Order: sequence, then C-alpha cells, then structure tokens
Amino acid sequence: MAQLFSRRFQLADLMIVVVAVAAATAWTRIYVTQYLPVVLRIPQAELTDLSKVGYLRGIVVPSLVAGSVAILVMALRPPRPPLRRLARRPGPVACGVVTFVFACRLASVNVGPALWPWFRHPAQMSTAYSEWVNLANSFIPETGLAIVSVWVVMRCGGSWRGEPHWIDRWGRVAGYCWICCLAYFLVVIRALG
Repeated sequence: MAQLFSRRFQLADLMIVVVAVAAATAWTRIYVTQYLPVVLRIPQAELTDLSKVGYLRGIVVPSLVAGSVAILVMALRPPRPPLRRLARRPGPVACGVVTFVFACRLASVNVGPALWPWFRHPAQMSTAYSEWVNLANSFIPETGLAIVSVWVVMRCGGSWRGEPHWIDRWGRVAGYCWICCLAYFLVVIRALG
C-alpha cells in the first residue's frame, strides 16, 4: 500500500496564493469598473434578482479561476507525489480541468480574433472589457460539466483516491464551487427560458 504523502503549507505556497489573489482582484476590477456604472443607471424597479446575482457571478468567477489555477500550481510543486498518484486525487484533477478549460477559452478570446478577423463583422468587434466579461460568464457551464464528468469517470473507474491532504481538500472545495456555479447557471437558464 502506498504511503500517505503530506506537505506542509510553505512560503512558496503563500506566494502563489498572493499572486492568485492579485490576478483575481485585477480581473474583478475590470469587471466592476466597467459593469457597475451600467447597473447603477438601471432603475431599481427594472433590476431583477437574477441580474443582481449575475453581477455577483462576474465577481466570483475570477476568484474561482485564480484559486483553481493556484491550487493546481501548488499541487505540482515539489515535493509532491508522482504524477500517477496526483492524477488520482479529485482536487488537483478538478483544478487541472479548470485550468485546461480556462486556457482554451483564453486562447479562443485572444488568438481567435487575431488569426481570423474576417469571421467577425466590424460591428461585432468589442472592447477588451466585454471580451473578459464574456470570458467570465461563458465558461461556467463547460467547466462545471467537465468537472462533473471527470469526477464521475474517476468514481466509476475506481481511480478516485481522495487523500486527507490540504491541497486535495481545497481542490475538491473549488470543484464543488464550480459545480454550484453550474447548478446556478442551469437554474437561471430555466427561469429565463
């Protein structure tokens, strides 16, 4: 039987958390400074509960993305278990899924328009702000579904090896938060549709 691997929270981990908080704050600042004036101009009678919660979603998603990427980076930092064992932990796997989906979305936002500008009408060209807002709001369902799918495959395939380790537990918390965002997204779609 494999021995349990544990690593204490170190200074380098704290530095990774600080970078993640700074990135989430910068992304949230873009969202808040551009979106808040629009929301404040809407009369309170027209501002529904769904739009208020949607605004909060735009603040929460950058923190979830930055936290998930930070947890993955901390999980991959040495000393760590072999990648084979790390790939069986649900927490780092969920954070890896988030990082992969985010990287794909980021590439589609930044590389796609640069390589294929003729696919978009000039009237549809938007500012960097709206691209980031769309990025924050658009990949919630993909990320949540990907985490659910990977976790179901891990459970059914017998490769789910959750360990009582702080990185695995925080990764699972991040995964559950993404699944809650997916549930919220499905409730909003059902309410609007």
